[in-house]
Amino acid sequence: MKLQYIFISNLKKFRKLRGLSQMRLAQLCDTSGNYIGEIEIGRRIPSFEKIEDIAAALRVPSYQLFMEERDQTAPEKHTAQDFLMDLPYSVKEEITAHFMTSVRTCIIDAFDALHYADHTIQPLKE
Repeated sequence: MKLQYIFISNLKKFRKLRGLSQMRLAQLCDTSGNYIGEIEIGRRIPSFEKIEDIAAALRVPSYQLFMEERDQTAPEKHTAQDFLMDLPYSVKEEITAHFMTSVRTCIIDAFDALHYADHTIQPLKE
């Protein structure tokens, strides 16, 4: 397969995996949506610098944009931060609320335990 077509195929694949429109990817790369569209239909070939910008926006190493599907046998490594960044806002809010409740409960329980162990420490008031 021609290298340009491998690049185009991977660009589309990773863009869609990240849930990015051509316009959003263009914003992340500081370019126009038309430019990304022209790359994806093979009318334009990006510079090395723009390829690095695209890879960074897609959160993949640049070389991975040039690998044929059969070469991409190693599973893609995602960090917890990548996972959390990709979650919808409503899910992030719910996770944050549960986390804050859990932390608050742990702190209150810890102070209560200290209070019972040493009556000089007062528990937190709700």
